[in-house]
Amino acid sequence: MLPCLSLRRFGFGHQCWLWIFGSFLLGLVIAPAQSPAQAPAQASVQTSAPALRSVKSLPAPKVVARYWAALGGEKALRAAGATTLRGTVQTVASETGSFTLDRRAPNQLRLELTFEDDRRCLGTSGTSAWVQTTRDGASTLVDDIGRQRLLEGWMLAGHMLDAKQQGIALRSLPVVEFAGQPCYRVVFTSRERATATGYFAVDSGLLVRLESGEGAARQVFQFADYRLVNGRREPYTLTLEASGGPALTLTVQEAIPVTSFAANHFDIPTGDPALDVPALLTRIAQNQKALDERVTQYTYTLTETIRRLDGDGRVKETEVKVYEVYPLTGGVRARKLVAVNGKPLSPSEAEKEQRRVTKFIEENEERQQKRQSGKADENDEAQRRRLAISQFLRACEFYNPRRENLRGGRSSSAIFVHAPATSRPMTPRKSSRSSSARSGSTPKTRK
Repeated sequence: MLPCLSLRRFGFGHQCWLWIFGSFLLGLVIAPAQSPAQAPAQASVQTSAPALRSVKSLPAPKVVARYWAALGGEKALRAAGATTLRGTVQTVASETGSFTLDRRAPNQLRLELTFEDDRRCLGTSGTSAWVQTTRDGASTLVDDIGRQRLLEGWMLAGHMLDAKQQGIALRSLPVVEFAGQPCYRVVFTSRERATATGYFAVDSGLLVRLESGEGAARQVFQFADYRLVNGRREPYTLTLEASGGPALTLTVQEAIPVTSFAANHFDIPTGDPALDVPALLTRIAQNQKALDERVTQYTYTLTETIRRLDGDGRVKETEVKVYEVYPLTGGVRARKLVAVNGKPLSPSEAEKEQRRVTKFIEENEERQQKRQSGKADENDEAQRRRLAISQFLRACEFYNPRRENLRGGRSSSAIFVHAPATSRPMTPRKSSRSSSARSGSTPKTRK
């Protein structure tokens, strides 16, 4: 269940704001509230109907391409740029308010929703999803919820363009009948394993249904009454269904093309003048230095599991190695192998491993002496591979700092680090490694 916003003042639980968020992501209008018996949302999806016998499934990319053509063409969608939608929102209790929704391809949205003097903001920046309330402040949506919202942001703000570049996989499912018409189905799966299923009418090619999430977080949107707006079609009727949730009506009054938004427009609002970023980074460096010094006072046991895979990605061989790890001067760690697959090393193997570790420790001492005397070797691989916190802080781009509560815990400071998306496909490796370490209470030794 998404812990977003609250409508308790209007008699609703926190789910209601999640539904509003999903609706606004689409930039649509929800039809006037209807009873469950009247609502189109109750139309069933059938997998065996006479109308389906003559319809064959299409590859997912072709279904999406038909959708682009139905909206006005891929060229028109790419040229549409950013859009601002404004209108009114009404609850089943006849409470009314206003909204503003800003969209920018490929995956950025920002919603501002106001009921009287109560204001709420929700959005996706492309790298994170967030929510802000007057009472609770800003909060990042994390874990499965955050990943799901990011996928929806791309589907609804970017019109499902450039799936490969965004790391989205498409998969076609058998044709079904919905609301009396056959529909193609496409499953969208992000690199982070968020999923959503779109239903596209066979006759028109338009999206008529979207199922997002599973279990208690499941949301289902249904679209109708597409109209031409600013050179492309937008659905002007949307019915939303979710378990145990109230009906909502959203009405768009104007759709405005926007040349550009501010660079940080879709980022989570900061609004915290007490947050001193330079001072925060200084504290991070100091705390990390103290932590590094504390770690060097202990040895620990490291268990490394190596799984070798066959061509089909199945495990064909597993090897488990156990090491004793000795932190050394300069942040270097010496690893001494003590067991393989649950069996201790033989006396000869143990002696050979001890000689190797002793040599490694002696070489590290020599390197540290050279560094202290200013004669560090440029070919010192161990030093070049070691990334200090200070180097990390210099190399990264920090933005969007704020204070927030994470998973209901105490207030924490958050800084997001810019990391550009990659389109590199995920492929099985021939082997995989995993390791776990257990800290002990033994002071470090040099023997």
